[in-house]
Amino acid sequence: MLHNALNITSVRHPELAVELLLGTDTEVAEWVDRGAADIGLFYIAGNCQAEELVDDELFVASSQKNSVQGGSFPIRALDGQPFIMSSGGCGPMLAELFQDFGVAPVVILSASDMAALLALVGAGRGLSIAPGLAFPADWQRTVARRPLEPRARRPLLLLFSSSAEATAVRAMCAAIREVATSLRGG
Repeated sequence: MLHNALNITSVRHPELAVELLLGTDTEVAEWVDRGAADIGLFYIAGNCQAEELVDDELFVASSQKNSVQGGSFPIRALDGQPFIMSSGGCGPMLAELFQDFGVAPVVILSASDMAALLALVGAGRGLSIAPGLAFPADWQRTVARRPLEPRARRPLLLLFSSSAEATAVRAMCAAIREVATSLRGG
């Protein structure tokens, strides 16, 4: 999603420079609140007022070799399994999910970026969970993915700073909204 929004923005506004920062939902909200970032995308709003962009489904990622083919993956089956935790944003959301279902996977590694996380999962080091929009377009080359059972969804939220009147911020927010609208099917 973000890749598409960046492409739209660069075509429509080639003069704009965009710097991407990766952090937990809490960090992203704090960066926007303190003015260190103009826009934030995250899954847990906390005390922030945020605009919901799209409802994003969570998926279990496993190596293709160790994947059990078929439908959904029971969240309780994660209990005691080797798990690769996202430390770049989804960690707190996953911790909350595990607590809600009383599940305790064994976190053996953490990765701060999706490419690293999928490489570790693809190598058979453990399972992971990630929102569907976090998977790259070619995720099938690296991992197998299955929806959780019961289905788990989280809204992807947009937060923008008080400097939202700036042309660059408005342009990027418009591109993000456009991509989110296309993902919702209209």
